[in-house]
Amino acid sequence: MTFGETFHKIKGIEKLLGLKPEFYGWSCLSKIHSLYLYGDYDYEEWWEIQNLRLVMESQDQEYRVTLLFRDVTSFFLAQSTEISGFEIECSEDHAFGDRRNFYIFAFEEGDIRFYCKEIEVEDVLNREVMKAKAKKEVKENERRSSGMLYQIETWREVRERFREELDGAVCRMKFGVDDINVPGTAMIPVPDYEGLSDEELYLRLTGLCEPAGELYVITDICYKDGFGPFRLQAENMEQLVSCHQHIFSELFFDTDAIIISFPMKRVWMFHHSGCIGLFCYKND
Repeated sequence: MTFGETFHKIKGIEKLLGLKPEFYGWSCLSKIHSLYLYGDYDYEEWWEIQNLRLVMESQDQEYRVTLLFRDVTSFFLAQSTEISGFEIECSEDHAFGDRRNFYIFAFEEGDIRFYCKEIEVEDVLNREVMKAKAKKEVKENERRSSGMLYQIETWREVRERFREELDGAVCRMKFGVDDINVPGTAMIPVPDYEGLSDEELYLRLTGLCEPAGELYVITDICYKDGFGPFRLQAENMEQLVSCHQHIFSELFFDTDAIIISFPMKRVWMFHHSGCIGLFCYKND
């Protein structure tokens, strides 16, 4: 069975089939040029979904391919932008209906993996076209970079910045609420917290002080293999909170949660017992 026959259900696949030199398979796409994960709504099923627009380049930089993955689930992405053995399979997992029609993964290092319902090849550029559109791409890439929801950072980097910039002591590499020395401010109990949604708890927490600029965020998912603290801009926090359960199958405030602003020298905390706190590491 040919490449085109195997992936005939992918919308726009003909854009790849007409390439010269011939496009020989997904594994030739080895570098993530840009990534944009965003929320959408499925009006047929009447539920919120996540879509992923992924722009990838071939190793020889002959091609740049824009792929749109609709209704993304079980999403994982490592820190590296280099993908070894990128592959797409027509999935046989129908336990979730048709939401897992395709399985996307990296068969060498496991740098990326997720399922999706639909795939569309939105755009394909070869080297010559890329040169002709260079100025336009700069502006487009800036737009996409600003829309990127989060990046995953290393525990070591966050721990070192915590010590150096906040002069705070952290007793473990993968630290939690109970592992941080905090100023004397007491934690505040949230009445009936178990009945509040993630969005409502986030409003209670940020009601103590509105975060701004670059943030580091730690939820329970960050402690699992392949993950780490999230780094993102404050304007993306509400989206991360509301999408957290859909992306990771865990509530944002499933257990403890920490939000760190190094420029503001503030740390927001939610303790699993239902308490919140704002800790300032420098007097205003």
